[in-house]
Amino acid sequence: MLEKRLYKFDEIADYLGTRNNQGLRNKLQRYGVKFQEEGRGRMKTFNILSIPDPFPLYCVFDLGIDYRTDFKKLRDFTFFLLRDDDFSGRSGEMMEEYLHNGGYQISRQTIAKYIALYERMDLIATNGETVYYRVYHEGLLQKHEVITKELYCKAWSVYWKKRRKNADSLLAFRCMYNFLDGVPRKQNKIVKNGFYTDTLNSLSELVAESFLNEKAE
Repeated sequence: MLEKRLYKFDEIADYLGTRNNQGLRNKLQRYGVKFQEEGRGRMKTFNILSIPDPFPLYCVFDLGIDYRTDFKKLRDFTFFLLRDDDFSGRSGEMMEEYLHNGGYQISRQTIAKYIALYERMDLIATNGETVYYRVYHEGLLQKHEVITKELYCKAWSVYWKKRRKNADSLLAFRCMYNFLDGVPRKQNKIVKNGFYTDTLNSLSELVAESFLNEKAE
C-alpha cells in the first residue's frame, strides 16, 4: 500500500510497475498524489506528501484491479459489503434496492460484476446460507422482501400442483404469484474468506477513509 514517506527509485518503480520516470509521474498524478523528486537515475527518490484517496491506488497496484474501473461505485458497494452484515446477506436484487434507496445508483449487473471480481480474488464466496425472498411490485416500483424457506417451498408447490393438472406454465405462474403476492426467489449469502482477513480489513478501512474525506470536502 502506498504511504506518505520517502521511496527509493526501485521501490516506487516496483510498486507502480514502471521504471520510466515520466511513467511514474503520470501514475502518481493520475490519482492526485502529491510528491517531490530528488536525485537522478537509480539514485532518484520520491517523497510522497499526500494521497487524497488511497482506495483506487490500493485496488490497482495492490489488488490488480483494472484502472478503468469506476472506483466510486466500487467503493460504495465495498463499504456496505464489508461493513454492513445485513447488506451482505441480501440477494443481488435486494442489494440494488437497498443502495438505490440510499441514493447510490449501482445497477444489479454492476453489483454482480463486483461480486464476481471479489470472488475471483478469493476475498468472498457465494456459498453461504441461502436467503429466500419474494419480488413484488408497488405501483411501478419493484420491491423485495425476505421470506421463510417454508413459504418459498409452498409457493413453488402451488406452481407444480397446477402443472401436474396440465395447466400451462403461465397459468401456474399466475397462481403462484397470487398465492405469494410476488415471485419466490433464493440466493446464497456472501461469505468473507477469513484467510484474507488482512486484505478485507485494509479494504474496509480505506473505503471508510474515502467516505470521510469526501464528506469533509
